[in-house]
Amino acid sequence: MAMAAHPPAGSYNKPRVPTDMREDYRPLAAAPELQQDWDDPQDKERSVTWPELFFDLFFVAAISNLSHLFDKRPDAPNAGRVVLYHALVFFLWSEYTTLKTRYRLRGLMFRVVGLGLQLGMLGLIIGSRADAKWSKLLAGGYACARACIAGSHIIIAWCIPRARKLSAMTATAALVLAAAPAWLAWQRDAAYSTHVAIMGAVAAGEFLEPLLPMLAPQADIPLHVQHMSERLGQLVMLHLGEIVIGIAATPLEATVPQFVAVALAAALVWSLHLTYYHVEPDEHSHAYRQSRLRGLLYFYCHWLLAVALLLTGSSLRLLLGTYPSPRHVHVEPLAPFDTSLLLCVSYGFSLHMLAAIRGAHYFGLEPEHRAVRSVTRAGVKAWWVGWWVMLLLWPVPVYFLPLLIRDVNGLEAGGVFGSFGLSGWLGDGVSVTLLLSLLAGHSVLLTLSESLFAHMVTKTPLVGGMDAPEGPGREDEV
Repeated sequence: MAMAAHPPAGSYNKPRVPTDMREDYRPLAAAPELQQDWDDPQDKERSVTWPELFFDLFFVAAISNLSHLFDKRPDAPNAGRVVLYHALVFFLWSEYTTLKTRYRLRGLMFRVVGLGLQLGMLGLIIGSRADAKWSKLLAGGYACARACIAGSHIIIAWCIPRARKLSAMTATAALVLAAAPAWLAWQRDAAYSTHVAIMGAVAAGEFLEPLLPMLAPQADIPLHVQHMSERLGQLVMLHLGEIVIGIAATPLEATVPQFVAVALAAALVWSLHLTYYHVEPDEHSHAYRQSRLRGLLYFYCHWLLAVALLLTGSSLRLLLGTYPSPRHVHVEPLAPFDTSLLLCVSYGFSLHMLAAIRGAHYFGLEPEHRAVRSVTRAGVKAWWVGWWVMLLLWPVPVYFLPLLIRDVNGLEAGGVFGSFGLSGWLGDGVSVTLLLSLLAGHSVLLTLSESLFAHMVTKTPLVGGMDAPEGPGREDEV
């Protein structure tokens, strides 16, 4: 017997009404619109759009490629290349994110421009695999991506009078930055040193480009604070995810010590995740809201944090790959001193960048006193000062950790720090299990200390006017 078709839940007694489908479909061309101006409230939350998430896939491919590029040759010149190419990718990503948070770009026309930007990113990613073989593809891909961003700003300047001056400046800067790589891609026999010098100059220009609104403050268009904060948080999550993928993809030799090392590395990443997402200020207490200088500090620290996380993940993979086969399980694995030092320096620098991001939000602000008998206002200030001292000094011992636990003359010299006059130490090895145990313990103690501080002082708003943390990924998850 055929079953009767039932209407979907919630559809009973609901009349069918005509629907305006103009907002549901994407037109061929539509004029861009301003998302918000200085007089508009930003109380409304803005979700990440599908084009932004699709563009993130190219960024994921870029950081994965750079991570494996460093794994193939972990030396100082290659580390410099990784930092250079990461800067190019990061500032392209941030320019696209800034564009989307300031303007509403609808229509297939802007999707085609986005396709050109994504193809340029793809060329940049593929071109970063080799030193000189595909350097022209890298330069051409970057020039294509920058030209697409310039084209978007030209259309915005034509359609939105309020944004004309800022978009004109941004489009001009994008075309200037695209000119030298385009010339480099056109040359047949350009030396690789010329390529590195030009792309380094372009990366320096990318670093300075966010300062353009300071030249004409009256022409600046505000950012959506909640949207930018969410996007930068997603950027950090992408780098943490790359570390997790690297740990999970490590070739395992089915030995208990290596499984223990993998668990310790996972604990280290877990603690970094909690340290970043432990404090999440609301829109009114955010660094972007307090001053332009704090906002720039917050933004630039995210790039430095991303670089540090990228190198942390690469060095973790290199260390986990040093464990011997089961037939040599009694042999204590020794990692090269330079790889161990790279892990400690990148991890310690990550913690300092996290402290700088906290400082962009809270440094110089008075903590709000919680009215309980056990904590006085003087006690709250003491905890507050102690918190800042801990954030600044806690990572310092990590930088010197390989020097304290090294096994003298355990391995051959070489690697990342081989050109810095450390050849007397580079022949030393470092116990991988001991190093990862100390780093994991260090990170977990930091997480517990911050939770204790939050429990004693910050159960109610940490700063006057700041909402208590709520929702997924915030302090209630700790």
